[in-house]
Amino acid sequence: MLQIEVFPENVALITRTLPPKDGKPGRSFNEQIAYAHLGGKFPVEMKLSVQDGQLPYAAGT
Repeated sequence: MLQIEVFPENVALITRTLPPKDGKPGRSFNEQIAYAHLGGKFPVEMKLSVQDGQLPYAAGT
């Protein structure tokens, strides 16, 4: 069973901005760090995509 966990220190959104290139407009992405428990000894860090205007995921599983 896959379990995703967000720790309290990872509740904030991270915004990445890509500059304009080849006549295409710049883009921005919202991400949040979370951890996937895949059955091993330690969880694996991952990034969750967050839609524009969406609140970040709260701490918890």
